[in-house]
Amino acid sequence: MTNRETLFDRQKADKLSKVDLSRKGSVDAPIFDFLKNLNSHQDYVSLSSCSGRIIIFISGENVKKGCHWILVKHDNVTTEDEPWEKIVNRKIREGILTLKFEPFILHVQCRGIDAAKKLLQLANESGFRNSGFTFGKSGKVVLAIRSTHGLQVPLSDDKGILLVDEKYVQFVVSLANSKLELNGEKIKKLEKSCEVAKLWPPSGDNENNASEVPKVGEEECLKKDEQQQEIVEN
Repeated sequence: MTNRETLFDRQKADKLSKVDLSRKGSVDAPIFDFLKNLNSHQDYVSLSSCSGRIIIFISGENVKKGCHWILVKHDNVTTEDEPWEKIVNRKIREGILTLKFEPFILHVQCRGIDAAKKLLQLANESGFRNSGFTFGKSGKVVLAIRSTHGLQVPLSDDKGILLVDEKYVQFVVSLANSKLELNGEKIKKLEKSCEVAKLWPPSGDNENNASEVPKVGEEECLKKDEQQQEIVEN
């Protein structure tokens, strides 16, 4: 075993032992099984993840911690979620109100370049064409799996004055829901591709797998897509 392999094994064990520091307290349900299978492979460990979500938030200089959430969903937004009512009755009035769909993103530490290339090819073939990997100073290889089908639209000006009506909000919510559904299809395709490539057994054959899923990353999802280009630790 080389020094790099030894370092990777130590880093993987450390990552899998971490407690959950995320806001919501768990890995997103749509990707839980996928991450469990991924972490069962000797060459990979997940670092941060978000299955994809639709959010409405307020941002501005006077908003604590940069933004205030109005609505957060990892599945379709429905009338029961009352997006328009939440917008109209929001407590914080000043700041730019924005609706955003954030697609699936996953950062994976890989044992080496060959393992990263293999998973990158599967990700690209599954529609995650904005994926790529980087190297840390100590030789750490991190693969970012991501796509480009996001959506972000302002609903108010910087003073909080609404620029749209309820009908428009219904339209962009429907558009965001469609993108979220496509996002889910891509994730399923990636899972299937990994099974076909024999990275892990087919669904149903690994129920007794004891691998852990590191409970990470809701705060990572808050960062803008443009700021998630390179996550590499030394």
